[in-house]
Amino acid sequence: ARQAAPTIRDSAISGNLAESASGIVVLGASDVVITGSSIADNIVGFNFGVEHVREFLLGVSVTDRRSHPAFPAGILLAQESSGLIADNRITGNHGGGIAVLTGSTPRIQGNKIHGNGNFDSGAITGGLMVAQGAEPTFSGNTVTENIGPAIWLDDRSTINHVRREAALIAENTIEGDVVLWPIIVPVPTASSAPRVLQVPSQYSRIQDAMTDAQHGDTIVVAPGLYEGHLDFLGKAVTLRSTDPNDPAIVAATIIAGSSDGNAALLFTSGENRQSIVEGFTLRNDHNSVIEIYSASPTIRKNVIEAPGGSGILLNHPYAPQFPPPFTFLAPHTAWGARTAPLIEDNIIRYCAWGGINMYYGSPLIQRNLIVHNHGSEGGIWGWYSHPTILDNIIENNSAMYGGGLYFENLSNPTIERNQIRNNRAELGGGIYIDSPTLGSIAANYIVNNEAIDGPGGALAIGFGAEPLVVNNVIAQNVREAIFISGGSRPVFIHNTVADNFKIDAGVQYPVGLFIADNAGARVVNTIFANSNINFHGDHAELDMTYSLTHGGGMGLWPGRGNVSGDPQFVSEVDYRLMPGSACIDAGSMTAVDADITGVLRPQGAGVDMGAYEQ
Repeated sequence: ARQAAPTIRDSAISGNLAESASGIVVLGASDVVITGSSIADNIVGFNFGVEHVREFLLGVSVTDRRSHPAFPAGILLAQESSGLIADNRITGNHGGGIAVLTGSTPRIQGNKIHGNGNFDSGAITGGLMVAQGAEPTFSGNTVTENIGPAIWLDDRSTINHVRREAALIAENTIEGDVVLWPIIVPVPTASSAPRVLQVPSQYSRIQDAMTDAQHGDTIVVAPGLYEGHLDFLGKAVTLRSTDPNDPAIVAATIIAGSSDGNAALLFTSGENRQSIVEGFTLRNDHNSVIEIYSASPTIRKNVIEAPGGSGILLNHPYAPQFPPPFTFLAPHTAWGARTAPLIEDNIIRYCAWGGINMYYGSPLIQRNLIVHNHGSEGGIWGWYSHPTILDNIIENNSAMYGGGLYFENLSNPTIERNQIRNNRAELGGGIYIDSPTLGSIAANYIVNNEAIDGPGGALAIGFGAEPLVVNNVIAQNVREAIFISGGSRPVFIHNTVADNFKIDAGVQYPVGLFIADNAGARVVNTIFANSNINFHGDHAELDMTYSLTHGGGMGLWPGRGNVSGDPQFVSEVDYRLMPGSACIDAGSMTAVDADITGVLRPQGAGVDMGAYEQ
C-alpha cells in the first residue's frame, strides 16, 4: 500500500493474472527492497492501447479502463516510490518487465530483464518504462529479447536529463531499442535528424535508399515497377508509396519478387514495429511476398499477392524441431514472442500457399481483407503460434484443412470480431483447430462455409484442442456445422448455431453439432435452431445447459434450464431475437458480460440465450 516499506527476498512470483500489473505493485511514496527473486510469467488481463499513456502516468483519471496502457506485469512502482530492485530475474511478463512512474527514484541494478512484453498491442515497454519526472538509477542490468522497446523514456524531460539517462543506459547490456516517447531511438542512436529519401529521383533502387537510410528516415517511392528482395537491415525506417490512402497509387506502386525465387521483402535483423511498409502492391510469382524471421515490423495498407507462394511468412530461424513446452498462461515466453509483427489494413489475396503462414509467430492481424487464397493452407495458418486476429474479413479461401483459419501444435490464437465466410476445405471449412491447442473464438460471424469431404462446415476441433467459443453466429454452413473429435473438450457459451445443412442424395438435411470418439463439449446459453446433434463411437459426451434446441427431429435436450421450440429470429438472415422469444432472459449468468455486438448483458431480468442480447 502507500507509504509501505516491504522487503521481498529470494522469492518466486509467477503465473499471476490481474487487470494491470500482476507481479508486484508498490503504491505511492513507498520504499521497497526486492532482491534475489524470480518475477516471471505474470499476465495483465486487458489489452490497453497507448493513446492515454501520458494522462495515466501523470495520475489523471481516465474513466474508460480499456484505454489505459497495459502496465508491466512484472514490477510496478507508483508515484514517488524509492528503494532497491537488485539481482532479480524478471522474465516472460506480459506487458513488460518494470515500470517506474512519476517522481520515483529506485535503484535498479544487476537484474536479468528478459523476454517481457505485450505483443498483442504493440507494447509500450518490453524491459523498463520510465515516466516523466522519474529518476531511477539503472546499472549492471541485462535487458534482452523483450517484445517492444527495451527501454521506454518519456521525452518531456530536459535535454540534460535525456543525456544523463543515455549515460546510465551505457552501463547496462541492452538488446533492442530505446524509445524517447514518441521518437524511437535504436541503440546506437542515429546521428542526424530524420530525412525523406525519394525513389527514383534520388535513388534508382529502393535497396540503395534503404542502405543509406538511418533510423527514423522515410523512403517515399513514386509509382512504378521495382524489383524486390529488399532487406530492411534492422532499421526503423518507413517505406511507403506517395499516398498509401489512394488505391490508384497503391496499385501503381509495385514491388515484385525477383525471378530467382527470393521474397519481395525480408525482415531478418530484429526489426520492430517502427519498421513500416505502407501503401504498395507487393507481388511474387515465384515464392513468398514477405518473409519475417525473428522480427516485428508493421505491414500496413498494402495489396499482397503471391501466385507462387505465401503472402506473409513468419518464422523463427533458430527454433528447435521440438521446442520447449508452452506454458499456456504465458505464451509470450515461447519462440513466437520474437516474431510479432503488426499486420493491418491490407488486402491479402491470390496466394498459392496461403495468405498468412506462421511458425512460432505472435502477430497482431487486424482489419485485413484476406480473400481467394488457396493451397495446403488457406487464409491464415499457424503452428506453435499465438496470434491475435481481429476485425478481418476472411472470405473465399480454400485449403485441405481450415479454409479460413487453421491452427495446430500448441497454438493459442485469439480470433475475435471477424467475418469468416464462404471458405472451403475438406475438413473445417471456416476454422480448424487441432493438436493440443487452446485459444478463443469470440464474436465472429462464421457463415456459408463448406466442408467438402468431411464434417465441420463452420468449425472442426480435434486432437485434444480445447478452445473457448463465445458469442458467435454459426449459420448456413454446409456439412455438420461443428465437428469435435480426438479427445477434444471445447467450451461453447452464448453461440447461435442455425440453418446449417448437408445434402445427401439430393435431399437437404439440417445439421448442427457432431461429436465423435472420446470427445466432448460443454455448452451453455447456446441456440441450436433448425439443427440436430449427433454422436459417433464410444465416450462421446455433451454437457448442455440453459440452451435451446429446435428442428432436426430434436425435442427438449436433457439438462438444467434447457428449452425447445422456435427461437423466433428477426428473419432468415437476422439472428437477433424477436420480443416474446423463449430465449430471452432464459440463460444462466456467466463471465460473458456483453453480446456479439458489444451490448452489455443482461438487458432484462436475466441474460438471453444465443449470441445476441435483446
